[in-house]
Amino acid sequence: MRKFVQWWGTDALTLVENPPTDTVLWWIKLIAYRIKWKILHQLFDVHWVVHERLRKHLLDFGIKNEKIAVLITPPLYPDIYPKKLHVGFVIMYYHPAPACLGGETFIRWKYGIGYIEETMKHYKNHKDIRFIKTTGSQDMSKVYPIVDYMLRPSHHDGMPRMNLECDNNNIPYYYSEDGQPCMLAIKNSINVNYNKWKNPGSAKKKK
Repeated sequence: MRKFVQWWGTDALTLVENPPTDTVLWWIKLIAYRIKWKILHQLFDVHWVVHERLRKHLLDFGIKNEKIAVLITPPLYPDIYPKKLHVGFVIMYYHPAPACLGGETFIRWKYGIGYIEETMKHYKNHKDIRFIKTTGSQDMSKVYPIVDYMLRPSHHDGMPRMNLECDNNNIPYYYSEDGQPCMLAIKNSINVNYNKWKNPGSAKKKK
């Protein structure tokens, strides 16, 4: 019987790179983690990655290319949720609790929280734009109907399920595919999509 293991994102990154952290325990665990996988990775026939970008981390760690394959995991919320009446242009962002050993410093780096805070500051006096925080504990079937845009300026991700779920529900978003968030690109994307929301007939008139 063939043996498989799946890599989701940060678990692959930390095989070869050192994300920022605020705890000494993180470094101890990281060393033990890498030693463990130096031994264990040879026992698996296939290493599934949820996005092609994770392949490089596994290759750098010494896993053979022929053992790596891409397997995109399905969304947790695959349905299309009807829009509900709500106030303003609602921007959703993701800021999970620092449950991992890397602590809040790691979470802020991974999910680009500084960029989110700067964006919120930029639009704080805007009459229409509102922000809502998700942590991963919400029932997203109740959240997506009141969301108009998603902001995810990540420094590292596998394949965020939220992206797929937003695609299903025609919710536009900013996602830093290359791991290099850009404030100018964030503002431009929000402004373009806000204007489409504010003037829904304008796009049709241009066609």
